Amino acid sequence: MNKQQQLERLLNDIKSSKGFLFTEYQGLKVEELSTLRKTLKTVDSKYCVVKNTLLSIALKNAGIELIEKLKGSIGLVLINNEKDPVGPTKKVIEFCNEHEKLKIKSGYLFGKNFTLREIIEISKLPGKDVLISQLIGLLQGKIFNLINVLEANLYNLVYVLNQIKDKKATE
Repeated sequence: MNKQQQLERLLNDIKSSKGFLFTEYQGLKVEELSTLRKTLKTVDSKYCVVKNTLLSIALKNAGIELIEKLKGSIGLVLINNEKDPVGPTKKVIEFCNEHEKLKIKSGYLFGKNFTLREIIEISKLPGKDVLISQLIGLLQGKIFNLINVLEANLYNLVYVLNQIKDKKATE
């Protein structure tokens, strides 16, 4: 595959992804990189090693500006998961904790540049399914409280009417 084809493929991958992370992989064994690739495949993402000049050109053609210049050996995590783009980030952070030689340098998620610290904070967010469950629980609680408040007025009305009935019956 020539450089023009590599550039076109990388540009298509970047444009179709929901975000990406830049990593430094120097010192990782081939088996460890294979494990990372398999792990990311389970969350609809992929890991590729690219040349910095090729990556810089592809990012420029995609209209993406980075906060820092790419230096050293760069591995690119392409996040394609539409349902939960935070999930692959969590997997990479977990892998980094298990394999100290893999280091996240920065990232580009949700159309915005992120530093390592911000990426770690994003990875602490609950997954999309958990957030949806929490929202549903919150909404159900609010609806239950509203029903109780509305029922309280009905109970009070019935109580007052019973009191009036009892008072009239004794008269």
